[in-house]
Amino acid sequence: MKTGTELIPLLETLYASKNPTRRWLHCTRRDWIIAQARECARAGARRALEVGFGAGVYLAPLAEAFAEVTATDLDEAHLRHGQALVARYPNLTLRRDDILATALPER
Repeated sequence: MKTGTELIPLLETLYASKNPTRRWLHCTRRDWIIAQARECARAGARRALEVGFGAGVYLAPLAEAFAEVTATDLDEAHLRHGQALVARYPNLTLRRDDILATALPER
């Protein structure tokens, strides 16, 4: 099983894959999710939660759309990788959390 450190470069390459079908699939899904998140923000949602953010593909778009973003992951490598964005987006909070035994507050 690959570790988070090994998976981050793999996850990032999916969006620039030489395989056009793979690239189209991942980019189309990413763009659709970002569009839906932005629509939620335009409709008045102020907060977003991303569970298992991995390589952090959605962190910046979420932080740009919402007043508060909490992103969780179990893997310390993913959390370290995401820290670079926290300096740019003060409304972004990263937390180590397990959705099966979450310590997140209910609201």
